[in-house]
Amino acid sequence: MTVLRLIFVRHGETQWNREYRIQGSSEVSLNSYGVLQSQQVANALSGPVQRIYISPQLRAREFAAPLAERHGIMPQIAEGLKEMCFGRWEGLRYADMDSDSQRHFTDWSIDPLKYSPPDGESLQQLADRVDAALAEIISGLKDGSTCVAISHGGVIRTAVALLLGMQLPMVSRIKIDTASITVLEEMPGLWKLALLNDTCHLRLPTEDL
Repeated sequence: MTVLRLIFVRHGETQWNREYRIQGSSEVSLNSYGVLQSQQVANALSGPVQRIYISPQLRAREFAAPLAERHGIMPQIAEGLKEMCFGRWEGLRYADMDSDSQRHFTDWSIDPLKYSPPDGESLQQLADRVDAALAEIISGLKDGSTCVAISHGGVIRTAVALLLGMQLPMVSRIKIDTASITVLEEMPGLWKLALLNDTCHLRLPTEDL
């Protein structure tokens, strides 16, 4: 049986990730650890890869470079893979918000379908464009292909929910760490979750199991 495999990888760490700042549509470069993570992911994904799709945002493009070089593949930019726009929350930490904004953020975290970031993107808007991007990516793949999509936490959570037929508010319960690997397989016409938020490849040789 031939298996269509989609490998989602979240970009590596940025300084804003380390500071717990909301990034969203903001352009932020990888920090030194994020660059190391990009090499670790390239080493981990050493098997055959037919296509690489990436978010147009800087941190995703930087992160994709070592993997693209390893496989000799030119990444294709997919606009639908860019991160959710968080509007006025971008650049802020939770501690930077006033009490009203903190309540709004908490409400959104619990029910992201009912609440949206101020001047930002709704979960339904995000889901619509991610769904369109997935349809375009999958339509261009052959049976047995392996495709890597380098994107962002919100996008990957939404993609998992859409492919598995989950209710959209469940995305807030899915954890996707920086530089993690998530794998979905189609066999045939039915998507199955094979791996979620795997970070074993980021473990340094000196670290204990």
